[in-house]
This record gives sequence, C-alpha cells and structure tokens, in this order.
Amino acid sequence: MKLKTARFTDPSMTLIRYEELVDNEEIKVEHETYDTSSERCQAILKQFSVEQLTENYKKFEEDEAKFLNALEHLKNQELGPAEVVEVQSEAEPLFNTISNLTTENDSEGLFKLKLDIFETPSMKSTEDKELKSKIRRADSAIKVIALYYEHLKSFD
Repeated sequence: MKLKTARFTDPSMTLIRYEELVDNEEIKVEHETYDTSSERCQAILKQFSVEQLTENYKKFEEDEAKFLNALEHLKNQELGPAEVVEVQSEAEPLFNTISNLTTENDSEGLFKLKLDIFETPSMKSTEDKELKSKIRRADSAIKVIALYYEHLKSFD
C-alpha cells in the first residue's frame, strides 16, 4: 500500500482518512478505523505516525477554516473593490447554491453546486480532466468545495 496522505477525520481519532496511490496514477480515498490490531491500520501507521495523522488533521482543519472564512469575507464583500470584482466574477454564482444546501435537497443541491462550479471561468478554461472527474464523483458538498479550492489555489 503506497499512500499519498493520511489524517484523522476528527478530534476523537477513531477514523483515518487516507489517499492511496493506485497504479501510480489514480488516487483512491478510503477510510479505516483506528484499530492497531487491524492489518490495514498497521500498514497506514508504517507510513504515517499517530503524530503525523494528528498534525495532518490539524492542518486540514486550519485550511478548511481559512477557506470558509474567505468565503464568508467574499460573501460579505469585506475585500477591497478591485478584489471583490475579481473574486466575485469567479465565485458569485456559488454563494446561493452553497447557502441553499440542506439535508432535504442534498442530492439536488450537490448537483447544482457541481454545475455552478463547472460554469466558473477557471473551470471552463482548465484542461485538468482528473480534477473534473473528481468533482463529478464527489459525494458531498465539502468535497466539491475542497477540490475547487485546491484548483483556485493553483493560481496563486
């Protein structure tokens, strides 16, 4: 098992999320219960110590908080006028979709979110087929937003 990354999923440290490299190209996201008697858990711990899993979780939480904070700032237009125009032209259509996501319309809202992301200028112009495929396969709004966020970070 060759892992790209691994982290705990929450502070309880009971579940590990890991990305496994399959055929040296495809990345498969999996979850494993943190149980040192499990062979798969032992294989993960050979590549990532408990301390690394914890640090990776903390880093993920920090990045997620920064992203959500940036979305909130953008939504509230707390950026300077030039920055607002630039960022809004990319992400404006996403705000209503994200704010309308509920458990009642999750599949419908998730589909709408994916469509709105594919309609943004940066996604229309990207030739990254792997990214587009990952977004299409994502099964939660946070996964879709995280993939889109990583895409946007590539422009920095």
